[in-house]
Amino acid sequence: MSAITLRALLIVSGLFLGTALDEAHAHQCIDVDILSSPARVRAGSNARMVAGVVNCGSCETPVHLDAWLVDPDNMSRIHLGGERLRLREGEGRRVRLRLAIPNGVPSGRYMLVLTGETSGGYMDLARAPIAVVPGPTLDIPRLLARLDANPDDAEAMDALFVVAESMLEPASGELEAAEPVPAQGSITGEIVHKRGNKIRVVNRLGRTKTVKVDRATVIRDENGNPLRFNQLHEGDRVEVDYDSSGTATLITKL
Repeated sequence: MSAITLRALLIVSGLFLGTALDEAHAHQCIDVDILSSPARVRAGSNARMVAGVVNCGSCETPVHLDAWLVDPDNMSRIHLGGERLRLREGEGRRVRLRLAIPNGVPSGRYMLVLTGETSGGYMDLARAPIAVVPGPTLDIPRLLARLDANPDDAEAMDALFVVAESMLEPASGELEAAEPVPAQGSITGEIVHKRGNKIRVVNRLGRTKTVKVDRATVIRDENGNPLRFNQLHEGDRVEVDYDSSGTATLITKL
């Protein structure tokens, strides 16, 4: 192989590799949201939050989720927990994260910050307010020693029950339920199934709603022009308003 040919191959290979890397990084995109989080936690306790993460890019993407406790006064942060996952193109997922609140965290108002980062360095974040209250301060070994010396020590027994309850029961709002799709309302997403007079719509966070379409259902495009039901197809992105019986009242093709 001549020197000229080798040089030409190196140039072409370098251009191709550089383009491929640029495209891989450009196509990585994620969107994170806090779907449910504790309003109040105790220092030294464990809590849970529900995160929503969507791959809004055009390639399969590894994602690293992390939860942080951030002091808004000095912007110091404490890592509470994390999760690694891999999302297909367009995939949305709910993720439960375990939050380990350190015992020495001072009481006060903080921000709970959720960060999501791809392997290429693309990052998104979401925030929610959170309060930290003092944890139990009773001397458990001393209480156990008292009970060992006197099994009928009712005061020590009651104190231990208080400690046990504070460790087992979450603070108010600590484990809020994930927000469901309401029985009546709207959903924006992709038509993933169409059969008969029904369509099933899935939004970016994986929430699913199947609705019926009848003669009273108004179907239109985003400019307000009327459409027929047979002009809706699987893969179309739509916004659907529906009533308590699960019947679509308005379908807007986006």
